[in-house]
Amino acid sequence: MRRRRRKRPGPSTRNWGCAPGAGPPRIGVFLAGGDPAALLPEAVRRATRYLAAGADCVYPILLADPAILAELVAAVPGAVNALARPGAPTVPELAALGVARVSYGGGLYAAARGHTQRMLDVVRAGGDPFAAVRPAASG
Repeated sequence: MRRRRRKRPGPSTRNWGCAPGAGPPRIGVFLAGGDPAALLPEAVRRATRYLAAGADCVYPILLADPAILAELVAAVPGAVNALARPGAPTVPELAALGVARVSYGGGLYAAARGHTQRMLDVVRAGGDPFAAVRPAASG
């Protein structure tokens, strides 16, 4: 008997108002740096326009300032996505700010690559890259 595959509810099955396979519309005003407070009005304007055009969620890419992020969340009439990364609020902090969706960008890949490199360095030095996680020998 063949089992039917069920879709899980939640972000993994939504397209966030974008083409299939695409993420939420990116608000790029924070990419060039500068004072986030000064950039906030333009970010709100763009977010509001994306949401009015049918997006379910907007992504102020690289915005990490908690106060400005909270202001953006309060000012726009829809869900906001944020990037979890070093120097940004933690996922629980983002949730407390009202962020509806969290992305990890290339952070997971970078962390896995760094871990792999450390393991290979141990192998190159003649060590056991799994020594720290091997069970102790019983005797």
